[in-house]
Amino acid sequence: MQFTRNYFERLQSLKMQHPLYSYPHECSTNDAHYSWFQILIIDDTNPHQSETKLVYGTKEFFKEYYNGVDTHNLPTKGAEVDPNFAPKDNMNHPTIRFLLQSRRLSQMMASTWINYDETADTNCQPKYVKKIFDSFNINPRTYWQTELVEDDQLCQILLKVKEEGLVDYLIQPTSVGYSSISLALLLSGQAYYVDSVDHENKENLKKIGEPIFSTYEMIWEYAIDLSWDTFYATRKDISQSGNNPRPPFTQVTLSYPPRPSEFNLKEKSIQDWVFAPEYADEIANNQYPFYPTQDTQEWENKKIRFIVPPFPYIPLSST
Repeated sequence: MQFTRNYFERLQSLKMQHPLYSYPHECSTNDAHYSWFQILIIDDTNPHQSETKLVYGTKEFFKEYYNGVDTHNLPTKGAEVDPNFAPKDNMNHPTIRFLLQSRRLSQMMASTWINYDETADTNCQPKYVKKIFDSFNINPRTYWQTELVEDDQLCQILLKVKEEGLVDYLIQPTSVGYSSISLALLLSGQAYYVDSVDHENKENLKKIGEPIFSTYEMIWEYAIDLSWDTFYATRKDISQSGNNPRPPFTQVTLSYPPRPSEFNLKEKSIQDWVFAPEYADEIANNQYPFYPTQDTQEWENKKIRFIVPPFPYIPLSST
């Protein structure tokens, strides 16, 4: 399936009860408090050496060793639709959430193309988003809590932890999606960068981007890939003939083409899309909102506004 502009226009015109996608289920586990999670950390505080690392830990570990890890929202829920517009039990909710994810993905990718001000109000840090996109298929160094581990050591540790039933929130090394785990953690809001170090030599972390997909979706539903030669995303089922199917079940390839020339795509057009708020009345003269104006007929009829960018060449990315 190809996610072209026509596809989104057809989807937008569907009756909203069309059951395209269901809201992601919560992972089942004994107790999320004791479960293990993965976060990605980019540390470029040393101007001579940058490190990207994959860290395994429990919520308590992250609280003890780092400042700023959003443990309260682990596992993450992904993009959340305004409940006043469409609550989770509303038949319109799954399709609206799908389209909201598509918009946020497109804005995140386009943010890497702008000459940005680091104080600008974006939903992500474009510098680090670009770093992850550019090296998404290079597995980072892996730490089990504070200990650097090799692949064979990690597998042995995970076998023991699996016996305790505390691995529901981990992308396993045996998963087809593990080869792009940095990208998966970015999209599920589990990627951070080191902002500074406190007086106790404890790293102060900041989230690179808010979750677009849930932890569940990145483990059970989607294996993410990137393509540098297309402007729209594609999706296909993962064939597992003759085997007991194992998650994830869908391969999604996101588009990440080179930035077009200024002649083809103006800097202002990119910025207008990247910085467009989701609410029509959030700023004056908001040209590209997602939600219609509240207390209008469009709001009552769930007539969402802009899902795809209004300019050519900006990626149309979605799952």
